[in-house]
Amino acid sequence: MKEDDLPLLLSIRDFFNCGTVQSQPDKRPNHTNCYRYAVSSNKDVYEKIVPFFKTHKLKSSKIKDFILFSKISEMIHNGVHLNENGLEKIRAIKMQMNFGTRRVREIRSHGGNAK
Repeated sequence: MKEDDLPLLLSIRDFFNCGTVQSQPDKRPNHTNCYRYAVSSNKDVYEKIVPFFKTHKLKSSKIKDFILFSKISEMIHNGVHLNENGLEKIRAIKMQMNFGTRRVREIRSHGGNAK
């Protein structure tokens, strides 16, 4: 989000009592600094973020991505990611998100980062 919306992101972070607000500077001309809210703890995602959006349904095309996202969070919660077969299942679900147009950038394995 644009720098003007920083207070909104901070209030979201405070509401969920988890995550961080990170700067995403943009060096391109005519672009303003942006910020994003990120939650890296799957426990927080599974226990706070996913239940909130299950109760307060998204009213956009992103609902499909959310369903996949929540499935991945549950799989990680259940330890599916701790072996290569489970990690591959998670990668396959991730590839369905955003209409499958984005590459899987990085999914952490139990032994480090996997690409």
